[in-house]
Amino acid sequence: DVTKTQLVLPELMTSCSGPPCGYDLHVERLWDTDDITLLSDPVLIQTFEMDSMKDLEQYVERPQRASSVVDVTAASRKSGPVSSASTVSPCHGVVFWWDLLMHRGTDIILSMAPSWQRDSKEKPQWREHWMPVVFLLPEALEVKQGDQLTVGFSHDDYSIWFDITKTPVSGGDVTPIVQVERPICSCRAHITWTREKCSDLNNAEKLTGWANVLRKVPASVKTCLYLGGASYLPLLCATLHPHMTVYAANVSASVANSRLMAELIESNNLTGRVRWVDKPASTLQLSDVNNQQVDLLLAEPYFSTSILPWHDLAFMFLKSSLRELLSENCLVLPQRAAVMAAPVYFTDFWKMRAAVGTVCGFDLSEFDTYTETTPARGEDGRVSYGDAECFGVWEFESYLLARPQAIMSFDFTQHLATSTAVEQGSATFSTNSAKPCNAVVFWMD
Repeated sequence: DVTKTQLVLPELMTSCSGPPCGYDLHVERLWDTDDITLLSDPVLIQTFEMDSMKDLEQYVERPQRASSVVDVTAASRKSGPVSSASTVSPCHGVVFWWDLLMHRGTDIILSMAPSWQRDSKEKPQWREHWMPVVFLLPEALEVKQGDQLTVGFSHDDYSIWFDITKTPVSGGDVTPIVQVERPICSCRAHITWTREKCSDLNNAEKLTGWANVLRKVPASVKTCLYLGGASYLPLLCATLHPHMTVYAANVSASVANSRLMAELIESNNLTGRVRWVDKPASTLQLSDVNNQQVDLLLAEPYFSTSILPWHDLAFMFLKSSLRELLSENCLVLPQRAAVMAAPVYFTDFWKMRAAVGTVCGFDLSEFDTYTETTPARGEDGRVSYGDAECFGVWEFESYLLARPQAIMSFDFTQHLATSTAVEQGSATFSTNSAKPCNAVVFWMD
């Protein structure tokens, strides 16, 4: 329960319009898991005449805006919370896509439409780019069945954005088109944190888990050192332990990180109790923590420079480089980590690395040399399939072929013997599935 330790966000953050971009997603996966409800039928919002130079020129001269009126209904192809005139539901954003008419006078259309909008007889074409896009509104709009909404679509020569307002009922007049400024992040959070990190920090279950662990920290702990990017974690620690001084090191040496943390510290009245040390963590000295030995070393771990999950193991190396600052019985949180692995069968995702060959008379074999995964056999006889890549696996239909296993584990309570370390791990998986294994998924616990 984090209600007793409610963190206060800066006003700039709560009123921020967010980033001026949408999120390209395989929204079909949200549909499959009941995480999305359509509040209206799709409408045509804008047409671009790409073969008209005159039309193209007007698009880049100044921001353009168009609008359409939609009726809020219970989605005909899927039941949802808007099921009666009295039921109120939040409208969080817009799902949009485009259809490209390849040639005038033909019916050849390249469509990005999600599966629920396609003809049931039409075989969906899988792709990893040119997907539907989700644009989130700065604030959710409460709507109910029967409401009319004016959906505004704006664009300049670089960005597109949406706004939604309720259409006045009296007279049935459509809300006049008023230019809406392009949203710009004014709070630095959307610049500092990725969208995945923003979602992570809005996860009440995770925040509760942090709070439950921090409550178990002994009262004898007086000095805490936090390592990582801008985070709620050092604020939560200081709020739960008023007697403790928390030092937070700017690991990434990012100005945006520093300014964001300064605003979070000030908005929670923790100035002096949470001290942002604006220098690389590896160069910290005892004087940077008021000449006090550190009793608690804290991390998520999270570093803004990390791309793959195990990049956050930088915490382990930083901890070893700071051993002179740590007390003999310094408590380290978290204490352990593991690299988990599981063999899977991807229905379509394997096409990302598959050869295209010759299509419609076009030889794309040269392209294949750059995209196809070519196995390489090492001196020890093991086969390597190239570097790992980071993806949100939930977006891609897959089948788990065996129970996940830990292939490597790390003990953060121990210091590394050297500044470089090479670790190897392996696991044997048993499966009864008839589906082939075309990928291995890795993550960190």
